[in-house]
Amino acid sequence: MRNMIIYWFISICYLYVNIKYSTMILQQHHYHKDRYLHWLKSNWLQKRTLLITLLLCCMYLCFLLHGEYRKEVILLMMALTAYFAYKIDHEIKYRLPLKLTHRIKRLLCVRILLYVLFSWLFTHANDTIWIICTPWLYWLPFFEILISLVIVEPLERMIQQYYVNDAKTKLSKRDDLTIIGITGSYGKTSVKNILYTLLSDYYDTLMTPKSFNNKMGITLTIRNSLKRMHQVFICEMGADHVGEILELMHFVKPQIGIVTAIGPQHLATFHSMEHIVREKMYMIEELPANGLGFLNADNAYIRAHPLASACKIIWFGKDMIADYRIMEIQPHASGTSFSIQHEKEVYGFDIKLLGEHNVYNTCAAIAVAHEMGLPFTRLQELTKEIPYVKHRLEIVSTTPYTLIDDAYNANPTGAHNALQVLKAMKESAIIVTPGMIELGDREDIANEKFGKEMAHCVDEVILVGIKVTNRIQKGLMEEGFDENHLHICKDFAQAMKVLKEIVQEHDVVLLENDLPDAFSH
Repeated sequence: MRNMIIYWFISICYLYVNIKYSTMILQQHHYHKDRYLHWLKSNWLQKRTLLITLLLCCMYLCFLLHGEYRKEVILLMMALTAYFAYKIDHEIKYRLPLKLTHRIKRLLCVRILLYVLFSWLFTHANDTIWIICTPWLYWLPFFEILISLVIVEPLERMIQQYYVNDAKTKLSKRDDLTIIGITGSYGKTSVKNILYTLLSDYYDTLMTPKSFNNKMGITLTIRNSLKRMHQVFICEMGADHVGEILELMHFVKPQIGIVTAIGPQHLATFHSMEHIVREKMYMIEELPANGLGFLNADNAYIRAHPLASACKIIWFGKDMIADYRIMEIQPHASGTSFSIQHEKEVYGFDIKLLGEHNVYNTCAAIAVAHEMGLPFTRLQELTKEIPYVKHRLEIVSTTPYTLIDDAYNANPTGAHNALQVLKAMKESAIIVTPGMIELGDREDIANEKFGKEMAHCVDEVILVGIKVTNRIQKGLMEEGFDENHLHICKDFAQAMKVLKEIVQEHDVVLLENDLPDAFSH
């Protein structure tokens, strides 16, 4: 009995650590089983696993022992294993800790019930089974969570569908509401925020907050935030799987649609550029005949797509076909100046946002706002007030050095734009980055190209992650980058320590991409 009590205590201590950890990883993968399994496969041989496996193997040796203290030795090994598991977890500074949402609470309840059942069966087994099976108890949280997901999935679908139906009903009663949908591989959130700044001057406007761009995020926004006073609803729509934009279009039913740009992002889940293009262009093709579609005239993927839409199409960009044509882009220390030509008239604009891509984002927003009745003279004033978008080339500070935060989910185009911003600056430049992910079979090539371009734009490179950045390192070396100015760190905390040691006054520091714990641990 005494041994059994000790066994339960030790097991609960260890399981607590791994339950928390496995649940956090699942949450960071948005509860997708396939993504979680991919993480599990790729992280099987991590430091944590090797250490604990080594200790657990010692328990098997105890099977060979005989005598009255055999179980005591096993319990000692279990205690050591639990201690080291706790130490490893305690030392990890999780940057995105587990959020105890209602969904997580329901999942945890099911998991606890499964553990109780399993443990009851397990502790009533004979000594041989107990000794042989005990090590596998420590793997249980990482696999049991998948069983729990399957169990709660029908309930979660019912709950989600109830909320979605409620949101649909709420929208159906608002014939007076102008709904603007925004999608694209990049630029969605920036265009949304810029457009909100412009339209809020004339209309009571609501937008989806942060990156609430999936079905449940949009549902939450409609149910909790949409009020009778709102005249315009700006809805960002994201997708990383085939069918998601089409589903959102049938749900939200916007009258105005914007496709910012299309590029190779989320290829790991979309599997091909053809799927990405078709999915994003549903934003325009599903608009009503009296709707308005806004498209990037300079994006090759958009231009090449055989558009099947009855609504009016308005183009923006540098190309001659653009109805809102970008001209005379001039970057400067405090932002960017540019002009827009529309119906043979030219209008000048000043924004404090960095990068040519933000000129495109602003132009798209200006085009929509003007078509909705805002005069250019007022738009010229409003664009000066456009705030930085969080984590998207955001100037966080300027003293003692300039810190630019571009940490939100880097893609090849966004990374290129960020490097061009650094290149245009006269000051010494430092980049901190873990590279790019979720690019499928293009990931290695994209990161190598990233490294090659980086070599000609920055003075110091701090890479986060030893294994995941090897292709960036290769690209840097191929371009002859000085190894003495390359710093490879195991995690973000170490990268920050290195940065503090090398940064000088008036330097420009770029934080490019910010991988969550699911990718860095």
